[in-house]
Amino acid sequence: MTTPSVWNRWLQRLGIIGLLSMPASVSASTVPTLLEEDAADAAIDIRVTNVRSADGYVLLLLFNTADGFPNVSTKAINSARIRATKGRVTHEIRGLAPGRYAVTVIHDENNNKKLDTNLFGIPKEGWGTSRNPRPRTRAPRWSESSFALKTGSTRDVAISLVYR
Repeated sequence: MTTPSVWNRWLQRLGIIGLLSMPASVSASTVPTLLEEDAADAAIDIRVTNVRSADGYVLLLLFNTADGFPNVSTKAINSARIRATKGRVTHEIRGLAPGRYAVTVIHDENNNKKLDTNLFGIPKEGWGTSRNPRPRTRAPRWSESSFALKTGSTRDVAISLVYR
C-alpha cells in the first residue's frame, strides 16, 4: 500500500500538490498551472530573401506592439544580428506567447548597426518587414506588418528585402 507521503512526493514532482491545497476562493488567474508554461510554446521561422551581398549583417527586430515599430530597437522584444549571405538568411525565434507580432529586417551592409538613409530619409540599404508592405513615402505601419501567432504554432514569415 502506498503511503500519503509517497503520493505527496509524486504530486509535488508533477506540480499538482499546490493546486490541490489551494483554497476554493483563489481566482484561477493566480493559480500557477502547467498550462502557463505551454503558453510560450509558439515560434516564428523567419526567411529573409533578396539579400544582395554577403557584406555586413542582417539585423532583425521582433515587436509585439505597435509601440516603437518598425525601427526603435529598444522597444523590440527580441533582436538578432546574423552574418549576411547572398540570397537568403534564416532565423528562428522560439518560446513565444500567442499574440500579434511584426518583424523588421535591415541589411546593414557597412556594419554600422543602423539603416543608412539619404538626405531625404530614403534607405540606402536593404530593408523589409513581415507581410512585405511596400509604402512609397513612409515607413510600414504595424497594421500592415503584424500577424497573429497561435498557441503551439510555428509561423513561417518570409521577408523580401527592398533596395532603392
